[in-house]
Amino acid sequence: MPMIHMVLQGKGGVGKSFVAALMAQFLQDRGCDPLCIDTDPVNATFAGYSAFGVHAIDLVDSRDINPRRFDLLVEQDRQRGWEQ
Repeated sequence: MPMIHMVLQGKGGVGKSFVAALMAQFLQDRGCDPLCIDTDPVNATFAGYSAFGVHAIDLVDSRDINPRRFDLLVEQDRQRGWEQ
C-alpha cells in the first residue's frame, strides 16, 4: 500500500519546498521512487527540483480550489500502477 506524505502551510517562505525536497531525497536514498507533486498556485518552487521529477498541477480556478482537478492527482497515481 502506498504512503502519502504531504507538506502543507498557507504562508509562503516557510520552507515547504525545502522540506518536501529533503523528504523526496530521503525516500530516494532508501530505494523508493516517490511521486512528487507541487500544487502551489503562487510559487511552485518544488516543481523546480528536476532531480525528483516533480509534477506541477494547478488545482485553482481564479481564487478557489477546483475539486475536479483532484482527478489529476489520481491519474498520476494510476500511471505509476498504484490503482487499488
